[in-house]
Amino acid sequence: MTDLRINELRVDEADTEASNHSSEEENEDWIKPLIYQSQGAKEFAYCPYSKFRVGAALLAHDGTVFTGCNVENASYNLGLCAERTTIAKAVSEGYRRFKTIAIASDQEDQFVSPCGGCRQFMPRGKSIIYTTWICQ
Repeated sequence: MTDLRINELRVDEADTEASNHSSEEENEDWIKPLIYQSQGAKEFAYCPYSKFRVGAALLAHDGTVFTGCNVENASYNLGLCAERTTIAKAVSEGYRRFKTIAIASDQEDQFVSPCGGCRQFMPRGKSIIYTTWICQ
């Protein structure tokens, strides 16, 4: 495995009711494996048009991990981002509470953050995703 370049993107705690969250709660024992799973998920990306692979790994409150990738469509706006694919996969299996999500892409020179649509799609409030880990 290559060295990881990791960037942390925190959502506004006032918007997510996460004011009781502290960085001490985060444990590197699960962050790096989650990032590696997001990198593995991007290998399944279906992106014949953009050639831009993205993978995501979502950690549920009970430790279950869901992975997903971007799935493009010839009608661009009908494609699915990796983040939305992953969240929908978890919700469709009955999960509603999440700790964090890791996102990986093929970009080598910059970090890629979730698009506006994915940010709107991410659960808020008591189902919070409070940290997004973006890696290269």
